[in-house]
Amino acid sequence: MTAFLTLAGCSAFGIGASPPAAQTPATIEGSGTVAGQTAAPAASQPSLADLPTNARPGWLQGIFGAPLAVPGDPSAPKLAPGIVAVSCPNVEIREGTETLRTFRAGAGEAAEALVWQATLGKLARECHTLGADNNYAGSYRVGAVGRLLLGPSGSPGNYQVPVRIAVVRGDDVLDSRLTQVSVSIPPNEAQANFSIVIDNFKITRDPSDKLSDLQIFVGFDPAPPPAAPKTARKSRARS
Repeated sequence: MTAFLTLAGCSAFGIGASPPAAQTPATIEGSGTVAGQTAAPAASQPSLADLPTNARPGWLQGIFGAPLAVPGDPSAPKLAPGIVAVSCPNVEIREGTETLRTFRAGAGEAAEALVWQATLGKLARECHTLGADNNYAGSYRVGAVGRLLLGPSGSPGNYQVPVRIAVVRGDDVLDSRLTQVSVSIPPNEAQANFSIVIDNFKITRDPSDKLSDLQIFVGFDPAPPPAAPKTARKSRARS
């Protein structure tokens, strides 16, 4: 089924510019339908280093497939020699990119034309130094989970959801990855969860950098719709 993305502009993610205006996500009902216009925005996740072992929610292990290495946690799995778990920059969903909707081509944004709506939820990250003697070069692992709901014009099938994860320092983008996440909704179902994990962000911090100067952003980042072709103007013959 052909659909077009509702977000436009050079990049909905807006790295290096003011955040885009927040979309109002639709309420997610238990039946898997989309109704209303008053859902609360997704909450940011606190630092993993601040969570005691017994308070780590199960979705962290579900994203990464194994317990995370948290600084000072004796129960965490052992890392390779020379690799040290360190505190991570804050991670949050970039304002205005937490929800993405598609509609039937040519149908505008009427509620009955909604094909699907995707919403980002919880986030996780894991950080290591690249060597015991190097406290400033780090390797980051970032994950997110979300949900895709079919709208009145949607049907079960496979969909692609564009998710960007970026590490920034102010307006400087240190690393950025855009991934098309495949989401499959089986027959007789109206929703499905999805997850994404990006490994091997390599970030080098200056010794004067504070950890609070760095930020990890996650959000939907669809490509802008193609521009309409320009029609050549015919020159009028002079008499």
